[in-house]
Amino acid sequence: MNKYNSPVKTSAKILLFVLFLSCISGFTRAQTDEKENETITNMSITLQKKLLLTDQQTLEVKKILKNYFTYLAESMSPNPKPGLLKTAKENIEALLDKKQKMKYEIIKNEWWNMLNGTD
Repeated sequence: MNKYNSPVKTSAKILLFVLFLSCISGFTRAQTDEKENETITNMSITLQKKLLLTDQQTLEVKKILKNYFTYLAESMSPNPKPGLLKTAKENIEALLDKKQKMKYEIIKNEWWNMLNGTD
């Protein structure tokens, strides 16, 4: 047996490699969470200002967006399922009163584009 490739050294190398990958994965997820939280906050504040949402409505918007991002991450797909986005849109619209819905219809495309960073 080669003294440089002992089973203990090989196992130690594998363990270090796995730990390294775990750290990178955790760091990447933390960056993604930070970006998602920033997007959620920006979208919520924007909608609050444009539609004059109550504090309660704003909290609900944040919850809906957070759920959207959570389900999106769980699906491990870079493109959201159409039903996922549709449900989020329906839930947002259900929060609004008649006057807010009229304003929402005008800004909704621009507002939802904030999800993709295209706004």
